[in-house]
Amino acid sequence: MRILALVLIAPWMWAGCDGGGKSPEDDTDDTTEETDSPAETDDTTTEETPTCEAWCTALAASCSADPSYGFMSELQCNGYCSAVAIPAGTAADTSGNTLGCRTYHAGAAASDPATHCPHASASGGSVCGSLTENYCHMAENICTGDNAITWTVDCMTDAASIPSDGNPGDTSGNTLQCRMYHLGAALTDAATHCPHGAPDGGGVCVDASAR
Repeated sequence: MRILALVLIAPWMWAGCDGGGKSPEDDTDDTTEETDSPAETDDTTTEETPTCEAWCTALAASCSADPSYGFMSELQCNGYCSAVAIPAGTAADTSGNTLGCRTYHAGAAASDPATHCPHASASGGSVCGSLTENYCHMAENICTGDNAITWTVDCMTDAASIPSDGNPGDTSGNTLQCRMYHLGAALTDAATHCPHGAPDGGGVCVDASAR
């Protein structure tokens, strides 16, 4: 507290050296007036941490009719979000694999859904995290225990060779998008869908000639 008092008084001490003849009483009065003013920091608001609920609500409002939406309901979205544990990030995020980024783009999608709904989606649309990053985040958080996916090297390395030219919601085809669809479905049936989300596609996310 003594340090704070010195910091507040010091400017007036220097002002008194200009030869203006201020009395100590005047200095004390000025200091009192200054300290009586409420600190401006009291008016600042703390930035809220992005949440699953906020993302899912904004996503449903802007993108429920978009092919990239990928959920049957807000409830399913919230369940997915909690299970996958998407990093919260901050409300200022416009890129990166975070809830903050997805929530931002879900809001922006209200006026431009074609551009922003894919970015706000679970896959991140290569803006809120790369497809490979989001695929691996899903695979490693959803397919666990007996349903864990076996990697040749590690997920990021193995996924780098998987084509990413599909569309969100694809249920077949040798693409990351197909695998991500099945990883989402694995939330309710991991035994069936985790193999389809694996690098070899489990006989479903494969080229048509390989089925």
